[in-house]
Amino acid sequence: MLYRQVRHIVTMLEKKNFCEVILVFDSKEGDFIRQYAAPHKQENIDTANLLTNEGYLDRWMVSPSDETTVRELYQRWYGSENTETHTAKNAPMIQPIFAFEITKGDYTLQADADVLICRRDWNHNYLQDMIDALNSAENVVSVGFNIAHKSDDFKPYSSPCLGEFVPEVRICLFNKERLLALRPFPNEIINGKYAQTWYRSLQKLQHDKGMVSLRGGDGRTFYIHPQNDVKKDKSFLYGAMREIEHNHIPEIQFENVDLIGTPQDWNYRKETDSGFHKLSHLIRASKLGYCLKGPEFPTNLNRIEIDITYDCHLRCRNCARSCSQAPDKDSLMSLGQIKRFVEESIANNVHWENIGLLGGEPFLHPQLKEICLILLEYKSMYSPETIIQITTSGNGKEITSQFSEIPVGVTIINTHKQTPHQSYFEPFNLAPIDQKQFMFSDYRNGCSTTSDCGLGLNKYGYYICGVGGGIDRVMGFDIGLKHLPLSQDELMMQRSMLCRYCGHFCSRHYIHPENRKILSGEPRSKSWVEAYRKYEQNKPNLTLY
Repeated sequence: MLYRQVRHIVTMLEKKNFCEVILVFDSKEGDFIRQYAAPHKQENIDTANLLTNEGYLDRWMVSPSDETTVRELYQRWYGSENTETHTAKNAPMIQPIFAFEITKGDYTLQADADVLICRRDWNHNYLQDMIDALNSAENVVSVGFNIAHKSDDFKPYSSPCLGEFVPEVRICLFNKERLLALRPFPNEIINGKYAQTWYRSLQKLQHDKGMVSLRGGDGRTFYIHPQNDVKKDKSFLYGAMREIEHNHIPEIQFENVDLIGTPQDWNYRKETDSGFHKLSHLIRASKLGYCLKGPEFPTNLNRIEIDITYDCHLRCRNCARSCSQAPDKDSLMSLGQIKRFVEESIANNVHWENIGLLGGEPFLHPQLKEICLILLEYKSMYSPETIIQITTSGNGKEITSQFSEIPVGVTIINTHKQTPHQSYFEPFNLAPIDQKQFMFSDYRNGCSTTSDCGLGLNKYGYYICGVGGGIDRVMGFDIGLKHLPLSQDELMMQRSMLCRYCGHFCSRHYIHPENRKILSGEPRSKSWVEAYRKYEQNKPNLTLY
């Protein structure tokens, strides 16, 4: 769980905004306040090392527990001596104040490791808004992160009176120098332990000195707090997290701090980590399963992913579009092809639920802005409910410097990839056709990718999904449809030919990255070894859409 939570927070807050990202563990190893699961010290340390190696963390530390260091910290923060690391009610005391002291930079954004962050607009500079509010008056101690509102409107940062609000302990911003200068904080000792947490102690100081902590802000960026009962149900938590990352927030969540609602409210399909070894999956994926029930995962004909280029500067290992395994700079879709797609959509009365621009790295397409304008005209004139998105690695200034040029109405999904190694990728190049357990499979069943992501389109035509288009460009079957498919029957031949090579077919159902085995190296079955060898010798020449 820790890997997924930290990766979510760092990705959504954008690591580039900070001089460093630190994870601080509580030195206490059990009997936590509001504990909801058994502690796993070594597992968490291994996870922290992995997050550091992958670039999500700059460093991690364990808060001190030795009496000398603890006593010195308390002397600086509370003007009294104590050696207990937790309050009278068992809340952590040393961990947060230790973390404040070791941070670099003028400002510190402290966050619980479980907060969920939503970015409606990646161009919104939430951090600058908070810094401006923090510097708006000398008596401002902290600025809390916004909560979910239905509107994107800016609500002025404010407090109801002097002394309020209590600092937003879940996620808030401090001016480090100003915070440290306020010490020591008032706090009494009861039965050998401090009575108040650091933030309640700080709130009392605010009242004593006429200071405030502010809340409010722009509705485009906000947080949601999952309570401990929710964290016991990983499927719900990860399902909601995925919806939040894609800005799919149900009405019931607005104006609430804590994550509320049911899986049905959040409209996600329950995940499974059962893998392809379970007999029930193999039976459903078999020829018998197809004959009895039809395709398990029909292609979602209301959504489409357009791979406008297969060129990519990052070239992640195990890329499901083969951008690293079979690079191709000559893969740009033309404006004429995008216009034809729009014309076909209108002619066939198709109101797309979602149009995604992918690749490859979409921002390497020299006409990306023009492509967006064509799609926005379709949205404006014909399909106002359509969501248009660009999915990018967000890696490097060459990419991120173009974000501001994207027209209003197009959402940028920044996956914030730091390196070519993505440990949460699935082993795409392990073809099911090369594995004995799939010898009775009917590949027309597809997998969850076809249902979740919808159709694919590239310069060679329409496919069962975007991954399928990437397979065809390497294998050279030349089976891209040159017209917009309107029925499942038109896609069955592609399913039969392409899904047998796709590693996603092996897992069948969506498995959240947290539940996947960590992927190392670049595993390839014999079909892919041969396909890439042939591609390198003689790249297939497919007919254009």
